[in-house]
Amino acid sequence: MEHKNQQPSPQISICLLTRNQPDDVKELLERLLQEKCSEIELLVRDDSDGAETKTIFESYKKHLSFPTRYWKGVKEGKG
Repeated sequence: MEHKNQQPSPQISICLLTRNQPDDVKELLERLLQEKCSEIELLVRDDSDGAETKTIFESYKKHLSFPTRYWKGVKEGKG
């Protein structure tokens, strides 16, 4: 049941799992800037060693026309 004040649920979820690939993340975000569909969402799980991917994501997300979520992964084990 959908309430009047709620946004509709996204029809498409883009799930990005990444580790130490900031250039690839930037390329994807550049392409998504062109996307005008409001029925999508972007979910990013970042297992990178540093903060570069998060910095790139944060700089792009305010320009995207759809919801986004970011999670920083927790490094487990001896890797």
